Amino acid sequence: MATNYLPYAGPPTSDIWEVGQTTTDAVGNTWLCTGRGFGGQPGTSFLQTGSATEPTTIITAPPNSASVAASVGVAVHNTLGYDAILGAYLNVTAASVTSVSVGVGSAATPTTYPIVTGYTSANSNLIPITAYVPSGYYFLVQTSGGSITDTITAQWYPV
Repeated sequence: MATNYLPYAGPPTSDIWEVGQTTTDAVGNTWLCTGRGFGGQPGTSFLQTGSATEPTTIITAPPNSASVAASVGVAVHNTLGYDAILGAYLNVTAASVTSVSVGVGSAATPTTYPIVTGYTSANSNLIPITAYVPSGYYFLVQTSGGSITDTITAQWYPV
């Protein structure tokens, strides 16, 4: 919880505040009288000790990255419990025309869209793939034509 010092005269119906006395405002904030005002005036210094609108937990560190087993044509399900970036690369060895498509969606077979079309090379090349995958969603890589390695090297990174 945050600690805020605020000059506050108290509720209009109150004429005297004592140190240690508390009050709750209309939105659920709890205030503690911490001192009396100048020249003998009733307490005008209050410490906010709680708020109905503040979170009750604090995240001190993000989660660590996590490994993921991914294969061409098999959807990967984000079951981490938080949104993540999937960083991957695909090793392509194609002597003929190859296309690579990727997709993210809530269904187990998300719609894919091409990211590489008309690729031809007799050499081995890496195609980097980065995708934002919300918690509970699926990621899918599909290929057509050519010779593609079956395993994608991939890693989850928390957002």
